[in-house]
Amino acid sequence: MVKHAELVKPKFEIAYQALEVIGSDIGSYSKPTGGYFITFTSQKPIASRIVELCKEAGVLITPAGATFPHGIDPKDNTLRLAPTFVDLDELKDAMDVFVTAIQVADLEA
Repeated sequence: MVKHAELVKPKFEIAYQALEVIGSDIGSYSKPTGGYFITFTSQKPIASRIVELCKEAGVLITPAGATFPHGIDPKDNTLRLAPTFVDLDELKDAMDVFVTAIQVADLEA
């Protein structure tokens, strides 16, 4: 498990660093002590729009509502990120797109 933690920790750190620019007025994110996912929760119902913007930019993320029964998020504000899924360079680019998508979706709302 120590070796595994050494592999995934840098990926989580990249994700956290990117998410730091998001103010609490826009949303918040989890810092799990175990597992493979970070949960992002926006203050507005923009999760579906964030996914759409990411897709338009060529970044596929976990669908909005994935953390809810039947994939339906009643507030449309929760997304789950899997930073361990891609390599470090791809993750940096994907997190830049994700954060920009959050900012755009928040402004649109």
